[in-house]
Amino acid sequence: MNLLKRIAVLAVAALSLLAVHAQSRDSITTVYVIFKTHLDVGFTDLSSKVEQNYLNEFIPKALDVAERLRADRSGERYVWTTGAWLVWEYLHQAPPADVKRLERAIRRGDIVWNGVPYTVESEVMNRALFEGGLALSARLDKRYTATLSPPR
Repeated sequence: MNLLKRIAVLAVAALSLLAVHAQSRDSITTVYVIFKTHLDVGFTDLSSKVEQNYLNEFIPKALDVAERLRADRSGERYVWTTGAWLVWEYLHQAPPADVKRLERAIRRGDIVWNGVPYTVESEVMNRALFEGGLALSARLDKRYTATLSPPR
């Protein structure tokens, strides 16, 4: 992780701690840590390389972590939130056995997607772009909603 990313992560963590500290400690009963992907296709490398990193490295590793935590029966879970576009691409590019693995993770609630296909700059989007982006998420929702496991 480069220095700029480390600084950004530390800044977010510090602000989060300040917000939590501002509340009475007795009133906090649950803290959720959410693993969400910030997808910058084309900013950190060629878009084709970034896409392949996600499809060949990041998604399989997220599945590994989720499966290991489930297998150890500690009650801890890893739920990875990513853009709908990455899930869609994986479902259409990965080998059949890997697609089945991802689908099992989706049904268990270990992999979830955002309403938008990737990180967007909403202030420069028009209605058609929003609707187009939301349509992909809606297709995944329709395909998997009936088979999703309730959260545990």
